[in-house]
Amino acid sequence: MPRGIPCTLDGIFVEFENRIKKTPTCWVWTGSVNASGYGVFNMWISERAHRLSYFLHRGNIPTGMCVCHTCDNRKCVNPDHLFLGTRNDNNKDAARKGRMGRKLTLQDAEEVKRLYANGKRQSDIAIQFGISKTMVSLICAGRYWRSRTHADKYVGRRGCRSHVAKFDAEQVRNVRDKFATGEYSMRALAREYNVSHSAISRIVNRRSYREIP
Repeated sequence: MPRGIPCTLDGIFVEFENRIKKTPTCWVWTGSVNASGYGVFNMWISERAHRLSYFLHRGNIPTGMCVCHTCDNRKCVNPDHLFLGTRNDNNKDAARKGRMGRKLTLQDAEEVKRLYANGKRQSDIAIQFGISKTMVSLICAGRYWRSRTHADKYVGRRGCRSHVAKFDAEQVRNVRDKFATGEYSMRALAREYNVSHSAISRIVNRRSYREIP
């Protein structure tokens, strides 16, 4: 805890401002970033930076509402670039911007590896391609990149073609993508898809549907 700065709203605001680089457009968060590329404020409280910015500059965030970006820059905390939306609004915004269910090509995967080899940070690469930092890490480590065609044709004992499967390939990707944004808990996803919490946990942690990239 910094000396001389009490744990008050004013104190939080001071520390928040110290972690921002303001440009003519975006206010870029320079503090910690999570695996999905969103800034995180971890002093006295733990909150995603863009949500905290909205609260500090605009006021309370109604329960269940998402804070979305007009600029599509996950590190941006400029309150003028933030707006409230429902999860459905957030999904539509992500789909419109090509961030939901992002389908990588072989050329994309090769470009990810090239950018990382040239020194670009994995979090920045994740934002550029609209995928999670974990996905970037796996691609760079050569642990996998399979074509979507191969994955969609895969027939596994517990895969998407099984008669007991509850999800198709696109739904599996969407579950993982939604969880990676940080806006959805596993319990919220379980309610949305009408399955158990453990089913979502297995999908997110790739203990099931492992054949789906």
